[in-house]
Amino acid sequence: MQPNAPLPSILLVPGGGSSVRGYFPELDARLQGRVRMLEVDPPGLDVAAGRRWLRNADHARVLAKAVRQQEAAPVFLVGHSLGGLVALRLALDQPELVAGLLLLDPSPLMPAMLPAQLLRPIGRLRGKLRHMRPFASRATTPRRPRAARLAERLWWYLVLDGGALAADLCATGLRGLPTIVISAAEHGSDGVTRATHERIVSWIPGARLEIWPDTTHGLQVERPAAVAEAILSLVEQVRAEPSAA
Repeated sequence: MQPNAPLPSILLVPGGGSSVRGYFPELDARLQGRVRMLEVDPPGLDVAAGRRWLRNADHARVLAKAVRQQEAAPVFLVGHSLGGLVALRLALDQPELVAGLLLLDPSPLMPAMLPAQLLRPIGRLRGKLRHMRPFASRATTPRRPRAARLAERLWWYLVLDGGALAADLCATGLRGLPTIVISAAEHGSDGVTRATHERIVSWIPGARLEIWPDTTHGLQVERPAAVAEAILSLVEQVRAEPSAA
């Protein structure tokens, strides 16, 4: 990193119904002075009740607005568990805001084993409809996002958001956005979670999968030093790309 270069901005996205505050322990101390850390909770978050907005897209829009307000774009997204899915949604919907993705054991709820032959045309159709949406919605008043408990959000994701996210990823490949997916060692090589992680990497050109030994789903707590190193590795990868071209 050059002495006068601006600090890269890192946006942290926690999983479940958790607040971002304290969710990634030791990161601030380990990365102090090397990156600009952004911590944003969606309005209406109720940690005690485990409530968060129902739609990943709603959460992603709040994060995008915060990034713009803080003039931090483009940012590196660090998402854990369900936060990894929000990070993917943000990168898909507003790619100009995202420089790279670090997904820490993302949730396995997308239909990882559906064939690409089915997912790609669905994703392309969604892309066309998305371009038409602003013209159809100008006269309507946006509704307040609905908050829901974790179980309801998981159900919604399984039925609707998961398939849409998988289709969009498969169709676009995130245009080769620099991406690192970390998979906990506790997942079996033939399990759904590992299959999801492998499929995400296969959809995004140049993405890489790392399996961290002796880790569980809470690897952001178990291995904070390794998470910090992974963040810096992703930043350096992106900074090195123009000179390598």
